[in-house]
Amino acid sequence: MASAKLLKKVYSINELHNTLDNIAADDRIRIEDMTDNQIIGEAKYVLDLFLEGGTVQSEMLDSDCPDERKEARGQIRRLKSLIKTFQ
Repeated sequence: MASAKLLKKVYSINELHNTLDNIAADDRIRIEDMTDNQIIGEAKYVLDLFLEGGTVQSEMLDSDCPDERKEARGQIRRLKSLIKTFQ
């Protein structure tokens, strides 16, 4: 079961939260029932999506919209912090 401190951080990272919502729906479980290790693994995956080309997440970094680029950089920063803190 995921720790409350980890879940609080998860909910502040849109792309990670969306990914975990999709997994939870597919597996018919709640995000809260996932283990910390599962969530950290997904956080690493989402971070990779931002850093590799050809994904919606990486396109956010190259967007013409400054607000979208700022949001992407913020999510990357929060993902790195989450991984470092809980790994």
